Amino acid sequence: MPDPHEAELGQLHERLLGGDPVAPAKLAERLVPRLRARLAGWAATVDDPHMVPSAIGLVIARYLTDPARFDPERGGLAGYLAQVLGPRHIGAFVHAQDA
Repeated sequence: MPDPHEAELGQLHERLLGGDPVAPAKLAERLVPRLRARLAGWAATVDDPHMVPSAIGLVIARYLTDPARFDPERGGLAGYLAQVLGPRHIGAFVHAQDA
């Protein structure tokens, strides 16, 4: 059975691509708790667990600036963003955004 949250994220993604000015805020609102839940266990695997919330914000911001990089045919949006981060890449991702 398809995840109803992912279905909603998919609809919001389409609205974002269509230029809906409300879609970015709605997506961020829906994505933050989903990514926190997915990445909660990863905080123990990184040098600084405070990097996880920072990385979540950064990966969402990066997605919102270039949403066409996400291919919904390959899976759900929350899973895609979690994969972009990955437990081994959180610190590197945060530091790369600072550069």
